[in-house]
Parts: sequence; C-alpha cells; structure tokens
Amino acid sequence: MPSFGALSVLPPVVAIVAAIASRRAIPGLFVGIWTGAILFTGSHGLGQTFEWIVISIATEFHVSLLVFIFLLGGGVGLLWVLGGSYALTQWASSRLKNRRQAGVATWLLGILVFFNDYANTAIVGTAMQDVT
Repeated sequence: MPSFGALSVLPPVVAIVAAIASRRAIPGLFVGIWTGAILFTGSHGLGQTFEWIVISIATEFHVSLLVFIFLLGGGVGLLWVLGGSYALTQWASSRLKNRRQAGVATWLLGILVFFNDYANTAIVGTAMQDVT
C-alpha cells in the first residue's frame, strides 16, 4: 500500500469543509470519500467510491444494523405522528418544575430506554426535546 504522507489529511479536511459549506453532513462525507478514492486510485475515483460503499455496507452485520435503524426511524415517526411524544411531553411538563428536574428526567429516561445507542438518541431525544 503506498504512503501518501501529508496528502492523507486531505480527504477528511475536504469532508469537513464540504459539510460546513453545504450544512449537510452526508454530501460532505461523500465528497471526502470521493477525494480519498481519487488520491488512492489516481483516476476519477467515482466508480471506486461506489464500489467501496457497496463493499462496506454488504456485510450481514451492517445490513441488519441498517434495517434496524430504518425500522426504528419508522417507529419513532409513528410515535411522533400518533401523538405519543406529545403525550410524554405534556406529562413531563406538568410534573417537572425546573430545567434541572427536566435534565435529570431526561437522563433517567435515557438509562431506562437504553437498549441501543441509536434507539436511545431517537426515542429520548424526540420525546424530551420540547421539555428541556
């Protein structure tokens, strides 16, 4: 594997600058990966970039993780649309008197709901967003 020296810093820097400039993380990350592919292959790199993305996603673990995240997102969306998040917000707002209590309640809910880091962020973050 060839050594790129200081050029190896270029893809992350490009990704960060692109993400900040576009205010969107995913396109910025894609541009960073594409820059790395150009450096590594010495050509246009677009085909190699897609090949690397498919190879990295195609493992059984990653596919199951992506399916879980998509299903979790759908469940959180249903929770939001059906009013479950609003009901939790109303319940918490009526019982919590100050920001400290809201922070402690969010922390406790995060511990109780923790079965996956993505699930914790999606469920607790969505439910307690308006309370804190």
